[in-house]
Amino acid sequence: MTSIVRSMYENGEGEGRHFITVLHLFIDQLHYSCDGPSSASFLPSSASLPPTVCVFDGDVEIVPMDVSQIPSGTFSANALFAAGPTDISLRQVSLDPMPDYMYDKLAEECQMPDAQLDDSPRPGAFYAALINDRWERVQCVRASKIDKAAFCVYLIDVGAFHYVRSDVLRRLNAKTPFRKMLMFKCKVAHIVPFDGQDVWSRESHEAVREFFEAGMGETVMVTPLPNSCGQWKQMNAPSVPLVTANISCCGRDLADWLISRRLALPETS
Repeated sequence: MTSIVRSMYENGEGEGRHFITVLHLFIDQLHYSCDGPSSASFLPSSASLPPTVCVFDGDVEIVPMDVSQIPSGTFSANALFAAGPTDISLRQVSLDPMPDYMYDKLAEECQMPDAQLDDSPRPGAFYAALINDRWERVQCVRASKIDKAAFCVYLIDVGAFHYVRSDVLRRLNAKTPFRKMLMFKCKVAHIVPFDGQDVWSRESHEAVREFFEAGMGETVMVTPLPNSCGQWKQMNAPSVPLVTANISCCGRDLADWLISRRLALPETS
């Protein structure tokens, strides 16, 4: 608990007590066992975070969730990004509605004058970036090799790379209670590329994106294989949990769908 929050609580301020309640619920929702989410009550839709003191003069460290926080049984998730059968970004529905509060706070803080960058972004540091009219938490990967004013960033709550210019980057609030990344990576179980190669075709990548787009934001059901949790790592992006799983949406199984389109074969081993 930060000193600011502790002071608000000890002084008996109403907003401080409300902030403590919301913060504790957030922490509870991020502590899972392998058997699923805790029994902590979720935030009511009417709850809101009060204004908090913002400090923009320090580095913010945001860490991935632990592999142990991925449930071992079937659970529901939101699809965030899909690059192909081995690179699907999901977020557990049990975290809702906390991501909405995080994004609302981020948007507010990015409008503050002190959030403006004074110098060039540093590789490895965390920032906020305005991408497609939405503020996202990102980690700076490196400067662009083509455009000196642009930087490659990794959207840590989406699981995708993007190029942005420094004028749309902002510093993060060093006092933020949101210290966890909200997504994990998933690989489709029980299938291999149709041509027998180790690399998936461009058509299979496009088909996976089409599968989730057709779902129109509907909940995805995830059934992890036993002992399939590992780590996903690409370039200089943070290492995040990776699970191999059966994935379905709107009653349609993703592996079966790829096989029916002759883009995948059943795994024989």
